[in-house]
This record gives sequence, C-alpha cells and structure tokens, in this order.
Amino acid sequence: MQRSIEIQLQCGDDAQFGQQCAELAEALTLVNLWELRADGDALPCCLGCGGVRYQPPQPCGSPYPCQTILDARGIYATQRGTCFDLACERAARLRLRGVGATVVVIPRLGDDGRPLSGQYHAYVETPDGVQDPARELQDRPGRCAGSCGCEGHGR
Repeated sequence: MQRSIEIQLQCGDDAQFGQQCAELAEALTLVNLWELRADGDALPCCLGCGGVRYQPPQPCGSPYPCQTILDARGIYATQRGTCFDLACERAARLRLRGVGATVVVIPRLGDDGRPLSGQYHAYVETPDGVQDPARELQDRPGRCAGSCGCEGHGR
C-alpha cells in the first residue's frame, strides 16, 4: 500500500519556508526511523539496493512550492524519491546505527549565485561530513553507498 502526503507550505518569505522545510525534514526522519525499526527486515538495506532512483520534485499546479512527500515505505514501493525524501530516509538509517544525522535544507542557487525562490536541496550532515543520497543515486545508480551489500535484497 503506497502512502504519500502532499504538503503545501504557504508563507511570506523564503527564510520562513526554509525553516518549515527543516522542521518537516525532522518529522519525516522520525517517521522513517519508526518504519525502519518496525519493517527494517522487510525493506532493502539501502536506497541503491532497493533500486531507488532520484526524482526531481514535480510541479503540483499550485502557485506555492509543493511536492509529494514519501516516507521510507513509499520510497521503496515506488523506487523513487526527491532529495528531501532520500535525505530523510538516510538520516533515519544513520540514526539507527547510532550516528548523529541531521537533514539540512538549503536554497538552490541560480546561475547568478542567487537563491531561487521556493527551490531547495536537502542532504544529510553527520559528525564525519556530508552525505547527499540524491547525488549518490544520480552518480552511481543501483549502488549501495553504505556497507550493507545488496545480496538478498532484490538486487
């Protein structure tokens, strides 16, 4: 059963929008943490092993930035996810292993170096550095970025 949530954050400025995205990322990370604890054995051990592909956010027909948000179960069911979805899944997996992980949401920059209104990118910060699962899946599709190995996990 695929579940998704469509979120439309409506606010007056990009700073407020960015803060709302950061808070939403923490909430989705906690949902994923719960799902991975409950269903971890039934899910692939990592995004690459699950055949997941990066998918840029799709327009939703609203004048406000919005996207469909997928939890870990939804990511693996559809084999896709935006940078936001993927970063929240990765942060939850890292936290399960005892690694401090936080999803960071930053504005996307245009060719002129200025922030693009309502456009953001999400990645994961850990004590050891930055992990960007969306970029990893673009650069190395089907590969596991972690140490799980894909044997017996559908790949």
